[in-house]
Amino acid sequence: MENERPGRGPAPRPLHAICWPEPDTAARDGVSSEPAAAVGVAQLRSLPAFVAARQAIAGRLREVLSGYPDLVGLPAVPDGVEPSHHLFTFFVREPERLSRDRLIHELDDRGVQVPIRYFPLHLTPEWRSRGHRYGECPTAERLWFEEQMTLPCHPGLTDKQVDLLCELLADSLRASLC
Repeated sequence: MENERPGRGPAPRPLHAICWPEPDTAARDGVSSEPAAAVGVAQLRSLPAFVAARQAIAGRLREVLSGYPDLVGLPAVPDGVEPSHHLFTFFVREPERLSRDRLIHELDDRGVQVPIRYFPLHLTPEWRSRGHRYGECPTAERLWFEEQMTLPCHPGLTDKQVDLLCELLADSLRASLC
């Protein structure tokens, strides 16, 4: 088998194939069709229920991650703020003890999608064509390439799926410790 490693089975998928799928042109240029806009308007009626579901899922994920306070950074939520959790993002803070890339592979091997969103803008083709390069924004680059992770937080997840996600996250965290 082409992707086979002697004595160790198939090689893990490259990170770019797991986390950074090719962007959809319509999503990138902001053009939306009228039918898509009509669906969006209809979905606004369900927004409070969607947000409540995402908040519940995020609470469960925070519970699992809170077991690793020295290794994982969770975004602070100021008093009086109720995030919608469009994405559930956290940061791997101790790469010497917890490998983000290994955690991504462990989750992927268990069937958990790990998209990483919001690529540093200065490294997109549009900005690179204007002369911007890697190294200009070292903090953003470190956070995105080394620390940031995103977990599923879709309001359509069932309780059983969220239970499984939390179990797989805990297993993957234990397996990723250095």
